[in-house]
Formats: sequence, structure tokens, C-alpha cells
Amino acid sequence: MKIMSIPDYGPMFRFNDADVYWALHVLSDGRRMGRKRLAELLGIGEGSVRKIVETCGIGI
Repeated sequence: MKIMSIPDYGPMFRFNDADVYWALHVLSDGRRMGRKRLAELLGIGEGSVRKIVETCGIGI
């Protein structure tokens, strides 16, 4: 199941669906954390985390 589709314009994402699933898993315990901490745990940039949060509707 694809969560993120390839963008029609602009730069290509620097993360994949596995990163999205892992972000959901990390946040599934209900604790809040900032983008910087989540980016460190996932091993991706804060901009990528911002896009994941924005697309999935996750409140962090």
C-alpha cells in the first residue's frame, strides 16, 4: 500500500513509505515530540518530517 505518491512538480521526496510507517509507529504511543527529535529517530531531515506530518495529518 502506497502512502505517498510521486509529486507532480517540485523536488522528489527524500524519504520512503517505510519512513512514514516508522514515524507512525514511533508516535503511536501518544507521546508528543518535536520535528527535530522525530527526524533524529527516523534518520531523515526535518523538512521530510514536516512533509510526513502534513500529509498524514499527525499532530506533533
